[in-house]
Amino acid sequence: VLSSFCDNHCRKCRAYQPTADSFDRNPALWVLMSEQACAVFDLPHVWPKVSKDEAEGPWQRGIAYKGFGPSVTSFEGIDVEKIQSIQEQPVTSAIVDPQPGYKVEPNESLTVKGFAWSGGGRGIVRVDVSIDGGKTWTSANLTDGSDQHPLRAWAWTFWELDVKCPDLPEGSTIELCCKATDSSYNVQPEYPDAIWNVRGLNNNSWFRTKLTVTVDE
Repeated sequence: VLSSFCDNHCRKCRAYQPTADSFDRNPALWVLMSEQACAVFDLPHVWPKVSKDEAEGPWQRGIAYKGFGPSVTSFEGIDVEKIQSIQEQPVTSAIVDPQPGYKVEPNESLTVKGFAWSGGGRGIVRVDVSIDGGKTWTSANLTDGSDQHPLRAWAWTFWELDVKCPDLPEGSTIELCCKATDSSYNVQPEYPDAIWNVRGLNNNSWFRTKLTVTVDE
């Protein structure tokens, strides 16, 4: 069981070498042995033997973890095994509070909360929040997880922001959006159209949630 992550130049990581009788694992060897990942197991005898080849089977060499372009709607004529498997996830974020459909009053103050994350151990450097569907943005306060190493950030980074709802008539909709930026300055795209794929993988477009304006009598 992977229990912890070491510093960049762990002697145990440098000393480990896969052998000829090693068995297959899903991640690529270069991912497991990269300095940024630098996976460390507590006991030497539970270290896995890692093959230089990708594992056999539909999950490893089939379409399960393969990303295709927006124009691909059929796998006919495509050698799926030659497509690079997804090893890291793109930067993403989400709003967890308030929930969709939450009712707010005009000019009401509320705290928007959520989390952000990026693959490859890339840390989160900023999360921007909009209360008008993306017309204007305010940077949120990064909280738990924000102190992770920018190249070894394996956990979520939580964030929150106090906002004031606009003075809108009853029945109006307020669209909250958030987008994250990671330590490589990758930013979430606005819409999924350009990154659409037949498998529906890695859709990291802006997270959106809508609130309803109500007026108490």
